[in-house]
Amino acid sequence: MLFLLYKLLVLKITTATRHLPLAFQDSCVPAAWLFFYSRFTVFFFVAENFFLELALSMLDFLRGAFIYSIPVFLFTMVAAIARRMIARRFLLSWITSTALVTFFMMLSLTTALYVSPIIQAFQEPSYVLPPELEPSLQENAYFTGLQAIRLLAVSAVLSLLLLPLELAGSFVFDYLGKKTGWPFVARVYAGVFATTVLAAYFAFFVFPFAVAGIVYMIFYGFA
Repeated sequence: MLFLLYKLLVLKITTATRHLPLAFQDSCVPAAWLFFYSRFTVFFFVAENFFLELALSMLDFLRGAFIYSIPVFLFTMVAAIARRMIARRFLLSWITSTALVTFFMMLSLTTALYVSPIIQAFQEPSYVLPPELEPSLQENAYFTGLQAIRLLAVSAVLSLLLLPLELAGSFVFDYLGKKTGWPFVARVYAGVFATTVLAAYFAFFVFPFAVAGIVYMIFYGFA
């Protein structure tokens, strides 16, 4: 688009110079025209490539957010059903029931992520410790209790980090419920997609160390 505007500008200036005296065209115009052509050609090509790369990057960013929003949507649907059941059963507010469900889901997720490599290691046939290096029952109990407390603390931190995103998704859900006639599932996915885009923006552009920090907390704690 910018290149087409540039071509129109070149055509207009070329047409305008035809009405000048021939001597002036032969002396001054070629040098000035060459300076204008070289400078503005570079400018318009750089601007056009910049906006093209920006548009392609935005499309790729939204495509990635759409892919990651699908599993998040499935988790959110399960969490929404569980939150409604807990809120009705124990007469809890939205913020309290959401915090409880988020905490238990984060605890389940972090525990599964932490235990899965340990299970795979025990399934290896070469994983055999000598008797003198095997930990005692008390040592195993101490290590298990310590890791359980650490996973509880990590899940609590992750729940607090997710709570503002859940508030943003709830705002989108309520706004679409008031302004549109979308069904429940569509409004939930719209809130999830908006939250995923917001989380990806903060993770990649504002806090690029967030993903590595979360992985470190899950497997190594706060040390």
